[in-house]
Amino acid sequence: MLKRLTIQNLAIVDKVEFEFKSGFNVFTGETGAGKSIIIDAMSYLMGQSANENIIKHNADYAMIEGVFDLREVDLSSILDQISAFLEDGSQELIVYRKLSRTKSSLIRINNQTVTLKTLRAVVAPLIHMVSQHEHLALFNPATQLAYLDQSDARISPIKTEWAAAFSNYQAVCAELESLLNTQSDSARRAEFLAFQIHDIAQHGFTPVEA
Repeated sequence: MLKRLTIQNLAIVDKVEFEFKSGFNVFTGETGAGKSIIIDAMSYLMGQSANENIIKHNADYAMIEGVFDLREVDLSSILDQISAFLEDGSQELIVYRKLSRTKSSLIRINNQTVTLKTLRAVVAPLIHMVSQHEHLALFNPATQLAYLDQSDARISPIKTEWAAAFSNYQAVCAELESLLNTQSDSARRAEFLAFQIHDIAQHGFTPVEA
């Protein structure tokens, strides 16, 4: 779950930090109070494209940071993408995104600089956003696949077995390619040496001259 959200210099916001508790959290306020900015910040944290227009007037940059507690989150659908960021059994994910007027945008996950594509792959499955006429998560192919996998208890062990078999297949393919490259290099080397021997032999050198 998202347990902390920090927003700085986004739209009309100077800086604000939210602490979320387990269970139901509610934001209320008049129209124009800035509730939609919170949703926008979450969207940017999930990998939505953004440009300098979202930066607060007279500010040089906008920053959004989210801290996720993963202890009760099912990570099976994104385990390959997220495992690289969870060292030493850590169950916390700190996601940082900074957009600047003068410099390149910066995205970090647990202090590792990543691309926007990686941000989407890792964070989007952690947040389900529901608006009046759409459920954004249902349009995410990874979410669709996860729901399909969960539809039948028999799928999980088959998926695990298949993943192991595919991993072995990839390893064998890599080993075969390496052997073929070595064989090809040896063949080229033998051909080159044969050419040199033939070329030297044509000159009729004596052992002393050679």
